[in-house]
Amino acid sequence: MLPKTEWKWLVQYWRLAQEDLQGLVLFPQGHCVSEAEAEARKRLLKRGLLETRRPGYADTGVLDQLNVPYLAFTLSGEDEARVYSSWFWRSGRWYCDHLRHHWLLNVLSFLLGVLGTVMAQWLSKTCGLGS
Repeated sequence: MLPKTEWKWLVQYWRLAQEDLQGLVLFPQGHCVSEAEAEARKRLLKRGLLETRRPGYADTGVLDQLNVPYLAFTLSGEDEARVYSSWFWRSGRWYCDHLRHHWLLNVLSFLLGVLGTVMAQWLSKTCGLGS
């Protein structure tokens, strides 16, 4: 599971890249890169989720200032961004990563629900609350 700062930027970049036909991340006018964003971007590039497509040998700082798109997604980066963009799939990934026998919780909660229903019916009959 990616750290929160990284997946938030990954999803934001993915949404911006969907607006471009070439799949490049198009930043809005006046976009300034903060230190947190720069660090998250470096880690995403290092993980292989993003790649750079530089026009020539321009520096990324210059490209950021000129608002020229140069970031693109790898296939694994697109898959990760798609997963993290949905709360349902993101929570499922957290659920699987942090709980070893995650399926056991579903079975136990179902059985406890059945047991609670049976006990409620039994109590209503014994206390005379049913009719």
